[in-house]
Amino acid sequence: PEYRFWMPNAFTPDDNGINDTFKPSVMGVANYEFAIYDRWGKRIFYTNDPKQGWDGNFKGEFCKQDIYAWRISFKNVVTNQPMIQSGHVTLLRNL
Repeated sequence: PEYRFWMPNAFTPDDNGINDTFKPSVMGVANYEFAIYDRWGKRIFYTNDPKQGWDGNFKGEFCKQDIYAWRISFKNVVTNQPMIQSGHVTLLRNL
């Protein structure tokens, strides 16, 4: 088994087919949970599917251009250890 984790720091959800969703690139993880929070700590996105990313919307509405916090927890299948990663992402709107 192999473990990999990489997270971008910005995305542009403008439906041009390039960087339209924000998600990590992961390999070798289990028990995956990924959440996005606004600047006030409100959770605006959640998934436990490593293939699903955030499209920059909340409840069908565009989120404003801003910086958002993210948190991911999972088990590394190589070391069998639980891991938590967190950081921020810049949502850029080209409107």
